[in-house]
Amino acid sequence: MRSSAALKVLLETLAESRRPEKTKAVLRALSGPPWPGESADAAKQLARRAENIELYPELLKALAALECNQDWTDLLASCKSPLQQPHYREIALFMCRQAQRPQIRKQLLSLLEDPDWNFSYRLLNLLSPHFRSDDIPTLLNLLKDREERRALTIQERLTRGQDLEKINSALTEFLNQHPEIAHLVLTRLLFDIAAGNMPTNLELLTQVHGRPPELQALLLGQQPDSEPDFPLLLAAGQLSEIMVDGSDCFALVVHRTRRYSGFFREAVNSILHQLLEQERELAEFQSLPILNRIIDFIRGQPHYPDLREKVLARIIRITRNCRELKVFSEASQTRDLKIIKIRKP
Repeated sequence: MRSSAALKVLLETLAESRRPEKTKAVLRALSGPPWPGESADAAKQLARRAENIELYPELLKALAALECNQDWTDLLASCKSPLQQPHYREIALFMCRQAQRPQIRKQLLSLLEDPDWNFSYRLLNLLSPHFRSDDIPTLLNLLKDREERRALTIQERLTRGQDLEKINSALTEFLNQHPEIAHLVLTRLLFDIAAGNMPTNLELLTQVHGRPPELQALLLGQQPDSEPDFPLLLAAGQLSEIMVDGSDCFALVVHRTRRYSGFFREAVNSILHQLLEQERELAEFQSLPILNRIIDFIRGQPHYPDLREKVLARIIRITRNCRELKVFSEASQTRDLKIIKIRKP
């Protein structure tokens, strides 16, 4: 039973623990449903162990059941892009649940252009409900950076590793780093085999040919006569149906190569549509520069027909309303002047 007394006992045990195995066991006991009453002191105690890399992800799972305090906000504020340690990325992703707070939201937005595409993509998806119209320049800058696919600096290569040229290598690395996802993929494959639902090679090729040309080239190889890697195509289909933090696992594999930016394009496009569907966003005369910037950014690109139509419709509506307001204002002033003139003795 979760009670204040039980929480107190666990925290005392945690304070006395010096061995990582025991500490992680206590953290697992702390995780789960929220604890009753004030738990800010407990979060403070967890924050003292934030630099202990061995305690992740149990540390954040325990924090999820407690009240997040200022210490964790300060930890996030100390994170600067490019993030040097994996646990800083985990802290930033965890703090997205507090993104309604302006200070935290601002700090998270500053990390969006981190050179680790997977972290950046997960952060983008987690922040999706919290974007506002004044964030559009940040989103366009992020998309421009990803589409340019600049080479990593020496420092970035030292901290996060060299990009992987082949998607097979990226897939192997991803499954090795995420054994729970690898287990899920194997379980699904065994179920499909037992049920006789395995896709044929022709069906796999049809799925690939439905993807953008740049992604097709990455999956099928650069050589036109090369034999397709059907196990790779099968794994790609399976991973596309598994989500982590709202992010497609296949996209996480592709981003390890940094050779295809289309998943960022889809995410940013979705966020812009989401903003345009809100009546109070991008509805005033002051929004015209941002709307024109979107039009300039997508000009000549074939990926945004629906977005272009929505933005142009919004520009037309704003300018029409402004003209009507001006006419009404001038008419009102003229009428008032005439009334004053008539009433003048």
